Amino acid sequence: MKRTAFLWALLLAAVFILPADAATYEAEGLFRLRYDEAVYTLDDQTYAYESETGASRWFFVLYNDEMTFDMSLLRMENDAGLTLSTAAEDRKQTYLDELLDWYQDEDASLLETVEAGDGQTPFWVLGLRNEFGPYLMAETVIDGNAIDLQAYYNDSSQEADERLQEALREMLAGFEQDGGTVVIDK
Repeated sequence: MKRTAFLWALLLAAVFILPADAATYEAEGLFRLRYDEAVYTLDDQTYAYESETGASRWFFVLYNDEMTFDMSLLRMENDAGLTLSTAAEDRKQTYLDELLDWYQDEDASLLETVEAGDGQTPFWVLGLRNEFGPYLMAETVIDGNAIDLQAYYNDSSQEADERLQEALREMLAGFEQDGGTVVIDK
């Protein structure tokens, strides 16, 4: 009897945890991202002409009246084969140091590490500021591909605060790494 009650409790929890209007964006060979389509609108067409140009790829923008999430990829030729979820701690630290150095002109600071929805994909969340205003960026590396999810308020005068960081965490909770590999034409 206790087992049945426990299973019912788990089922009910799953119903309330998953968004009612869950949709999935899939970057074949790389990842899937679940998001609530009642809250966010997906645009994977506006910058499609930039989708695969050399070493980079734009995936989509997810947005609502208040905030925007922009996801893209950059092929890291010097880090071919690197995957953060399986890399040794010293290699992860070297890459993180390089990442912070790369964005030093945007006042990069490491805010936290988030284990994405599948629990196996670490994302470093950075606080940044550029000519458009403050924003957050979560980055991971899968098979030499730096995958970035940027988060910012539509009103560029707003600071990238804890509320935006929580929305980014929620977005990353829907991330699942794919077991395949991606090839980007050079």
